[in-house]
Amino acid sequence: SEIAVPRVAVIPYDMLQQVYKQVIMNIEKLELDKDIEVVKDRGAMVLRVTENVLFDPGSSNLKKEAGPVLRKVAELISPLPFHVRIEGHTDNTPYKDFEKTNWDLSAFRAITVLKYFAENKLLSLDLLSAVGYGEQRPLVPNDSIENRALNRRVEIVLEFGGDFREALPYLIDSSEQLPF
Repeated sequence: SEIAVPRVAVIPYDMLQQVYKQVIMNIEKLELDKDIEVVKDRGAMVLRVTENVLFDPGSSNLKKEAGPVLRKVAELISPLPFHVRIEGHTDNTPYKDFEKTNWDLSAFRAITVLKYFAENKLLSLDLLSAVGYGEQRPLVPNDSIENRALNRRVEIVLEFGGDFREALPYLIDSSEQLPF
């Protein structure tokens, strides 16, 4: 038998711009603008949350103050028909537990956020996924205390589904280019 794979319709670029502007306005209205940065990245919208909003250093247990923030995030994105990928990121400081790595910590944090959304029935599970990148995708070089703090984050990636090249035609996929 055939397996049905759920699809999300591709959003045209002008609509993407409208959704982005609306999310920015709602972030401000929900008073999340000091906690969350909204960026567009490779055909997706990213809600970037710093570590100190959700977790204590080196911990994958949500802070008490994280609940209201995550509830507001869910309120903001639940009406949107996007796939939600929760990404955990760390800096390059070795993790305090020698049996675990930064990769483990980043994955545990992403899963913790996903579980919060699921257990509180805030977002549909069929659109959620979690991934940990550890120190592999820093925003800035890990060469200062401030930069390491920026790299310790959880990103909630709203993927628009379909082929991003259709929605954002100015991006070029090098795999489609001739070698001469």
